[in-house]
Amino acid sequence: MQLYIIFILIFTAVFPAFADVTANGISDKDDRTVYLYTGDASVTDPFQLDAAKFKPMPDRFSLGYTREPHWFKISFKSETDTPLKRFVSLEDGFMFDRVDFYQIRDGKLIKVTNDGVYVPAKVKEEYYHGAVSLLTAEGKGVTDIYVRAETKTPCLINLRIVDETAFNHYNKLRMFFLSLLTGSMLAIAFYNLFIFFSLRSKEYVYYFIYVISALIFMQAQTGFVVDMYGMYGDTRTNLFISVYLMSVFLLLFTQQVLETKKHLPLLHKIFNAVIVIDVLGILAALVLGMKETLFLQTPFVMLTSVVMAVLSVAAIIKRIHSAWYYFIAVGISIVTIFISSMMLMGRIEYTIFTRNAYFFGCVAEAVLLSWLLSYRINSLRSQTIAAQQELIDMKDRANKQLESLVYERTKELEVKNAELENLAVMDELTGLYNRRFLLATYDKKLKTCADEGKYLVFILLDVDFFKKYNDLYGHHKGDDALKKVSGILIHSFRRTSDHVFRIGGEEFVVLCTADTQEEAAELGETLRRNIEAADIEHKEGVDGKLTCSVGVYAVNDAEVNFSTAYRIADQELYESKNGGRNMVSVFKG
Repeated sequence: MQLYIIFILIFTAVFPAFADVTANGISDKDDRTVYLYTGDASVTDPFQLDAAKFKPMPDRFSLGYTREPHWFKISFKSETDTPLKRFVSLEDGFMFDRVDFYQIRDGKLIKVTNDGVYVPAKVKEEYYHGAVSLLTAEGKGVTDIYVRAETKTPCLINLRIVDETAFNHYNKLRMFFLSLLTGSMLAIAFYNLFIFFSLRSKEYVYYFIYVISALIFMQAQTGFVVDMYGMYGDTRTNLFISVYLMSVFLLLFTQQVLETKKHLPLLHKIFNAVIVIDVLGILAALVLGMKETLFLQTPFVMLTSVVMAVLSVAAIIKRIHSAWYYFIAVGISIVTIFISSMMLMGRIEYTIFTRNAYFFGCVAEAVLLSWLLSYRINSLRSQTIAAQQELIDMKDRANKQLESLVYERTKELEVKNAELENLAVMDELTGLYNRRFLLATYDKKLKTCADEGKYLVFILLDVDFFKKYNDLYGHHKGDDALKKVSGILIHSFRRTSDHVFRIGGEEFVVLCTADTQEEAAELGETLRRNIEAADIEHKEGVDGKLTCSVGVYAVNDAEVNFSTAYRIADQELYESKNGGRNMVSVFKG
């Protein structure tokens, strides 16, 4: 389907030229040499022209950009007494402000016809995109047709005399194939627009607007808007605006397709600047009009072309995806732009090819860019398939390794669970066991001590004046002090049967074993001395140091539960505090 569309586009792009050649072939006997007046062309009366200053010109020629009027002459010789009907046609007349035809026979002015974009349609002789004058030759003789043409655009001359059959034949062929081209361009544009609605990828909507702008440009450039839509008047502003729109959306399309922001950030910024310049060109054309901004069009187009040429080469060097497709499309466009620009400026010969070079380039560029988008879709599909196959392979490899991985993960999970269980019974600040683990440990250790005939020593410790310590030194220092006390506790009770707990705030519990109550009391006293000996400064503490009060309860009865043991140790701790703090009180009941 896409190859069919490409064939239609290329065929319809070149067919207007073929139709033109065919029409010429039919009317060759009526074509006459065109003469250009080389004298002062400002005169408005053909009888004031110096016949010696007319020089013969090719069938078609370009005088470039000019603001001066020009005079031309073409003659028709009738060799029969039968009246002959002919059309004097200036094919690019839709680009001229005004075209005046003067028919002179035997030295007498027999007819004047006015045409051009500023001549009302109702006074024109023919509904036609070009400037035309009807010639009726009555009997044998020569009729001279003087043509005075004014334009601010490039002065392109394709002046000829054709009979009615050739005139109508050419117009029908031209309308048919330009209509076919318009339909094909619209089809390919909307095809990509529908892809945009499906993929939501911005390059497709940029391409759609670019193709529509190119279509407007081509219709304006060929005068199709006059023949098809009857848009008499100056449509050249639409022509120039469409050129700017083509540049803007082609640049946006390029940024998206080649990912210039990612791969070529400097050129991306330059593209943004050129887009701004093109937008300013659109505003200037809308506000000031075509006449005042015409001189800007060619520099803008050339600037865009140069930037795109540099980018296409940079993209190939960077090996960016789709760069070669873009390079070929842009290369064709740039070559045809150069050819058309040279022809419009009168630097190279005006031929059917040079006249429509940019027209052909737009068609080729649109086709190749559409092909690029299709290539991207196919490439994306291939990448998706490759990714899916890779996923299948990965799944197979994963299944083969599943058993070993499950085993490894299970072992890791067991380790992690052990770590979590450990975290659940640990105090976060000091790293000691917490109250939860104390409750779970007490009964087990008491039973073990009862079985072995030993005492379970329950030591309850409280840091003296710790609230004042926090108020005086700050909570951060207070946390450091608790960590130091924890370290002293761990260092003081290092037997495997000893356990140290932080049960809240500045309160700590030690569970250890002793053979006698006296030994239990000595353990409490040793702990108190070790903390005092650490010499931790506390200006509002006992003797300017951080000290602790201790309550000790030695349990040898397996029936004493945790609550009872804690209550008794807490009473002894209370006795230590009442006794002046930094003391050990032992239960002797």
